[in-house]
Amino acid sequence: MTPIEPILVIGASNIDVKGRSLYPPILGNSNPGEVYITPGGVGRNVASTLVTLGAVVRFITSFSNDEWGLRIRASLDKPDLDVVSIDKGYTGTYVGVLDDHGKTIVGVAGKNPIYEVSVEEIKSYLATERVWVFDTNMNRDTLFALVDEAHSRGVTLSLCRHLPISSVLWWIL
Repeated sequence: MTPIEPILVIGASNIDVKGRSLYPPILGNSNPGEVYITPGGVGRNVASTLVTLGAVVRFITSFSNDEWGLRIRASLDKPDLDVVSIDKGYTGTYVGVLDDHGKTIVGVAGKNPIYEVSVEEIKSYLATERVWVFDTNMNRDTLFALVDEAHSRGVTLSLCRHLPISSVLWWIL
C-alpha cells in the first residue's frame, strides 16, 4: 500500500452535548431520553478520522485548557496526530436535540474560538503538507486568506461544510 502523504487539517474542536428522545418527541415538553457529552467539531472529527484511516495529520484548532478542552485533547492523543491548539481562553460547545430515530431536530452551535483565530496565528504552524483540509467554521477573512495561501503554495485543498463552495471557488481558480 502506498503511504498517504501528511495532511493538514484546520478547523473547530468543541464539546457536543446531545440529547436523544426515547420516544417521538413532544415539542415544548420535557422528553425522556439519554444525554451524551462527547468531543466534536468538524475539524476535530475529520482529523481523528483521517488518522484512523492511516494518515499522518497536523491539526490546527482552538480550545482552552479547561475541563472540556482537556477532554478534547485526550480524544486526540493518537500516534500520527500532531495537535496545535491556539488557546483563546475558552472551549466551544454544540448542543443538539435528536428525535427517537437519532435525527437532529435542532442544533445550537455555541461561540467557538476558531472564529477568533487569525491567519497570522496559523501561518507559523504551516509546514510542508501538500494536502490541506479545513472546515469553513472560521472567520471569513481567515478562511479566504488560507485559501489564498494554499493556492500560492500549490497544495490540494478540500473545504468542509457551512460555506457554499461557490463562495470561495472564484478565489481558488
